[in-house]
Amino acid sequence: MIKIEELSGHRSLAEEVAHRLRESIQSGHLQPGQRMATQELSKLLNVSAMPIREALHMLAAEGMVEMLPRRGFRVAVVTPDDLEDVYEMQAFFAGRLAQRAAKKISPATVARLRDIQRELEALDHTRMPASEFAVQAARLDFLFHRVINYASDAGRLLWFTRAAYKFTPKSSYEIFPEWHRSTFVEHPRIIDALEQRDTALAAKLMSDHTARGIDRLREHLRNHPIPFGRVSQPAAGVSSPVRNDS
Repeated sequence: MIKIEELSGHRSLAEEVAHRLRESIQSGHLQPGQRMATQELSKLLNVSAMPIREALHMLAAEGMVEMLPRRGFRVAVVTPDDLEDVYEMQAFFAGRLAQRAAKKISPATVARLRDIQRELEALDHTRMPASEFAVQAARLDFLFHRVINYASDAGRLLWFTRAAYKFTPKSSYEIFPEWHRSTFVEHPRIIDALEQRDTALAAKLMSDHTARGIDRLREHLRNHPIPFGRVSQPAAGVSSPVRNDS
């Protein structure tokens, strides 16, 4: 359920509404093709219609929702092919950000990355519900990549990366419970490359690490013909398809 309990210090009300709706789309709570009626959303979020309309126009500009002539808005349909395109963009931008980070990363930031990685690996030895495990693993993985992205000090690249991540489902660790284990080998190698200021190696390792998500997605969709989350079935005649603000 979506709630607007309090405003973030740096967002307007319309931006906060857009943020909450975006998260609901990414998590699958709002499904592809679902109508988004201003009055219903206004009642649900307990805000007036004006910020709702502003938020919907923001999301339409991002491609998250579609405007229907004389009929309002609906959640945009995203095909598996669309999602693969997003992952390929993410792999490119992630590699570039790691390359830039390797030029200027500080020892303190390297130490922070190693601490995050130890926390992520420690999850493997805990007992918690699968849903909670997925939340914690996703949080630490997101933090790991966020630290590297911001160490790059590359504002434009960060903007493009954030735009791509808006289309990424938030449930990857629920779909692929073993996902975090791939980080046990890949993350430490990335950290070592960053610490050694090996820009070419850092870029390659990070790009490859991100691109492997596409392979996992292909494998998942091969075994699960009904796509997950908010990804829609491709229309008839479309070829078969082939993986949060950074």
